[in-house]
Amino acid sequence: MADNLRPMSDELVYGASRYGYTTIAPRVALERVAAQVHAALAAATYGEARAVDAPIDNDEIADDAAYDVRELGQVADGDWPPNAGMVALETLPSELVALMHLEHSMVGQEWAELRDEDVARVVEEARSMGYVVRRDDELICSFDSLLEL
Repeated sequence: MADNLRPMSDELVYGASRYGYTTIAPRVALERVAAQVHAALAAATYGEARAVDAPIDNDEIADDAAYDVRELGQVADGDWPPNAGMVALETLPSELVALMHLEHSMVGQEWAELRDEDVARVVEEARSMGYVVRRDDELICSFDSLLEL
């Protein structure tokens, strides 16, 4: 995840993924990453992909060459696109990440999720830190669709 996802907004959203985990993350970061993924999916050439900062396996490919993000090794390897828990891990302050459970995939991905018994406590802690916290399962689940390229 790029550092341009920081600084955090004052609004965090939490929700349940269709894949069985719950997470909390900055709304603005989730929306920005979703827009980046959609832009990468819409790119038809390497030039268009470069213009929207989409993942590219080979920097030497000409700008007018056909591009399909689904054909990249990063997608096949499960490194891209990120899930909402990955966005959380990259964008939340360390104080909140420390309250979450870190999960790992078989392909080496790491993300932050909330165990059911911790949701209320983490939401309350985030609010005590001055964040507005809202539940938004739809936004969290929108990342599930991005993973099904």
